[in-house]
Amino acid sequence: MNQAIKEEYAIVLDYLPNGYPLDSRPSHLKTSIIQAIGKDHFVLLELVPKKGINVTIHEEVYMGDGKRDKVHHIAGKIPLDKLTRTAASELEIVIKELVEKHEKRFVDFFNNAQPINARRHQLELLPGIGKKHMWEVLERREEEIGAFKSEPFWELRLLFLVKNQEIEAFHTTGKFTDKKKVEDVFNKCKKKKALVKSVEKSEYKQNPPVPFDLTTLQREAFANFKFSPKRTLDVAQKLYEQALISYPRTSSQKLPAKIGYKSIIESLAKNKNFTHLCEKLPKQLKPNEGPKVDPAHPSIYPTGLLAKTLPTEETKLYDLIVKRFLAVFGEPALRESVKVTVEIEGELFLAEGNDLRKIMEFIK
Repeated sequence: MNQAIKEEYAIVLDYLPNGYPLDSRPSHLKTSIIQAIGKDHFVLLELVPKKGINVTIHEEVYMGDGKRDKVHHIAGKIPLDKLTRTAASELEIVIKELVEKHEKRFVDFFNNAQPINARRHQLELLPGIGKKHMWEVLERREEEIGAFKSEPFWELRLLFLVKNQEIEAFHTTGKFTDKKKVEDVFNKCKKKKALVKSVEKSEYKQNPPVPFDLTTLQREAFANFKFSPKRTLDVAQKLYEQALISYPRTSSQKLPAKIGYKSIIESLAKNKNFTHLCEKLPKQLKPNEGPKVDPAHPSIYPTGLLAKTLPTEETKLYDLIVKRFLAVFGEPALRESVKVTVEIEGELFLAEGNDLRKIMEFIK
């Protein structure tokens, strides 16, 4: 590997304990394979683990010159199209997580990238960027830097209370660039009565969510519980090993009828935490499926086996998986978008959103 881009640590994207499934060699000639991405330079790598060693997806492994605990040797770099389906689905999650952890490093690189010598620029080291694209990036960067002018602005926000709940609306001008003007409007409106000028309501249908594949499960677990992708996979694996959910390492958003929707729901209904949700489902069970397909596995779903007392993390993730499974069979929801225009001394303020029940109470 080139010394300039040598990786010390890698993040596991997929682990194949029996090697590649399409490898036609006798089993005794096959080796376990780890597909991974370098932590520092995002190099896609094929690693061979030591015998008797297991790794998990999203695990960080050392592959530098020192003593290695899990990696026997580096087989080499691998192209993007050689990634397994699982590795490909994990790639975006891992890169996003790494970039978010070291955001300043990447922003600084793009902003400060300089020529290496008279013939080569740092940006050319990035995969997929040739000379032509490099110059486009540089020219655009220079144009944006040259065109950017920092100008102060002000926004005028109206706050009012409805049953001790704070509601906010913004002046319809948006951004004021004249400080004196915004101060005049502020003083004009301060402590004056507000009048509801108009109310616009529109309704629209929102389809049920689609079944969980691993990526969307990890995103929802992070949004709800701040679980890292690796933590989510580890917990899901424990649920799978207890036969509470289907195989979690899937990229599918399909729920085939052969899994037995009705029997699973009937079983889940025996759990008092889900009884009321099961009772609300329509008689005709038709899931709202997503476009993604995995020929090896369906989407993630609860098996219907009643869970005993689970640790907190497993309870949270199991609850999330069950509720998503039930939700995909629901009817489309009717949502309401509301825009309320408020007038104060001839100045207009706008409050808007999808859930403005407090504003509606104010109007009444």
